[in-house]
Amino acid sequence: MKTAKYLLLRGVTLTTCNFCLGAANGLGRVGKRTYTAINNSLTWSGAQTYCRTYHTDLAMIENAQENAEVMSVKLTDIAWIGLYREPWRWSDNSSSSFRNWQSREPDNSQKKEHCAAERLDHAFADLDCNSELAFWCYKGKKIRSHKCFAAFF
Repeated sequence: MKTAKYLLLRGVTLTTCNFCLGAANGLGRVGKRTYTAINNSLTWSGAQTYCRTYHTDLAMIENAQENAEVMSVKLTDIAWIGLYREPWRWSDNSSSSFRNWQSREPDNSQKKEHCAAERLDHAFADLDCNSELAFWCYKGKKIRSHKCFAAFF
């Protein structure tokens, strides 16, 4: 696996990451968090492991401003974020109050959609955690400590 350096947008600094999108397309900064779009398909738990290894965690989008900023950097399709259920919580086990569900979501189709992804239109959808998608990581100050994730899959 090749490692490459990419310049962060908005004059931040260089970061090193594996299989990231190009510099102008893959990185954005919101507050004290830097979001990185990873255009490599992994399951939700695989994406979480990758983000915790090379960044801080899967993206936590906690308000409309962060949602718009993250999605100003386009991925090719839907991408995992750090939201999972029951009840809906962030990957670091903190509660989630921001909701931007697509119409008729979350629907827990076939009773196995326990992880959330963000679509190109900024709306969230619940999906099977074993689906392989691109994903968003963030790097920055850990607001809460990581706790063990009790998987549904």
